[in-house]
This record gives sequence, C-alpha cells and structure tokens, in this order.
Amino acid sequence: MKAWNSCAAPIIQRDTVMGAVLLLKPCDVMPVAPASVIAATDKAGSDLSSLGGWTTEP
Repeated sequence: MKAWNSCAAPIIQRDTVMGAVLLLKPCDVMPVAPASVIAATDKAGSDLSSLGGWTTEP
C-alpha cells in the first residue's frame, strides 16, 4: 500500500513459535522494516522448517 511499510513479525511464546502477524505502519513512522524483526522472522521460519525436516541450506 502506498505510504505504508510492512513486514512479518513472529509470535513467540517462551521457546515456541505460535504464528506470525503482519506489522503495518505508515512510512513516516517506520521508514524501513526493523532488522531485528526481519531476523526474528527468518529464525522462526528456519526453526519451523527444521522441525519438518526441511533445510534452508543450498
């Protein structure tokens, strides 16, 4: 959406990934997606993939 920025953010309770939500904010409030949110989402995806026997390595 024009003038909005978004990224996925994991929902984590203790050591369990419960799901994800879409973090959506106006560009003047969040000009770029926070690196910490991107890293947490990437880690959560990797953790879930490893549980299913998938690998993120080439």
